[in-house]
Amino acid sequence: MDLTDTPESMNLLADRFFTAVEAGDIDMIANIYAEDGIIWKSFDEIETTAAQSLAYLAGARGRLRDVKYKNIRRSVFAGGFVQQHRYTCIRRSDGKAFDFPACLVVTVQDNRFVRIEEYYDSTNRKELISGD
Repeated sequence: MDLTDTPESMNLLADRFFTAVEAGDIDMIANIYAEDGIIWKSFDEIETTAAQSLAYLAGARGRLRDVKYKNIRRSVFAGGFVQQHRYTCIRRSDGKAFDFPACLVVTVQDNRFVRIEEYYDSTNRKELISGD
């Protein structure tokens, strides 16, 4: 049974994902990603695998703290959702705070994220990782 057949259940799945990212719960994120899931980011237009994304998120946990998604605006549609938010965090190496807008378009099948398209300004990412 597909648990994401209602807007409420799609929102619950989305909430589980973003809560897991904030907490650095890589196992939970892995349970939400489809095994063959694809993550595409606007800054380089390259598709990465779910495994590559999980490795990146695990590494980011060591570089960042206080990760939060704020000012969330989400629209659910059949087979997924769009979420606009502000991504905030603090870089561990120097304590610099970051706060920038982002948008995700997520496609869901069988209660798993099969595709994420993430849109944000590449200068934010460059600065975020420049202090590593």
